[in-house]
Amino acid sequence: MPPKANSTSRMRSKAVYHKIRERICLLQYPPGLRLSEEKLADEFDVSRSPIRRVLARLESERLVDRQHGAGTFVTALDHDALEEVIAFRMRLAEMIGELNPLVPGPTEVAVLRECKRRLEDILDYPDIHAFASINMDYFLTITSLIGNKALREVSERLFFETARMWIDGFPALDWREMTTKVMREIDEVAQAMEIGDMRAVGLISRNYISMNLMMLLREVRERTPARQSKAGDGIRMRPQGGTK
Repeated sequence: MPPKANSTSRMRSKAVYHKIRERICLLQYPPGLRLSEEKLADEFDVSRSPIRRVLARLESERLVDRQHGAGTFVTALDHDALEEVIAFRMRLAEMIGELNPLVPGPTEVAVLRECKRRLEDILDYPDIHAFASINMDYFLTITSLIGNKALREVSERLFFETARMWIDGFPALDWREMTTKVMREIDEVAQAMEIGDMRAVGLISRNYISMNLMMLLREVRERTPARQSKAGDGIRMRPQGGTK
């Protein structure tokens, strides 16, 4: 296959991966949902081979479980594993300003200001899926400034491993209080970026991971016993893409 065709194929596969990962993390594909390779291939207009590669990657990231003879299923949250992941994410955040950070510019600051504005728009009109999407944009803006490739890749993978906690645990929290906390975090990180202090960006992120995600984990754990047999009840969105 010519180099250009290879590049186009990789870009399409990457786009499919990002879209399926996003749907899992926004609970558009809730825990326990079976993902059909055939229907995903039809939706994204690709062969089943790249879909299999995407699902294999998502399995390595613990977002899906591929069961021989049964299919591929979206995984449930593993609370014990998540506690360890959160602790690790805190340490990784501290390294953001230490391992070859890139210099933030007006573009990154503008994206963060826009994220804050979008949160202000829903402060009085709770929309957890919009919140989760904004949180992803905010996080990916920070990771785009991590110069160390290994740190960037691991940080991103672990973020998406914990991202579903927002939708799962947020309904039990005070919407306005929690949203205001995240707005404050974004504002502090934007201020640190404006003066080029990536070390401060990492430390601010670390502190909010400690405060917010640990609180969410407690809420998710408390809600789980009554919901374990009905994964996603009360927060499901209609699955997209014809997969079932």
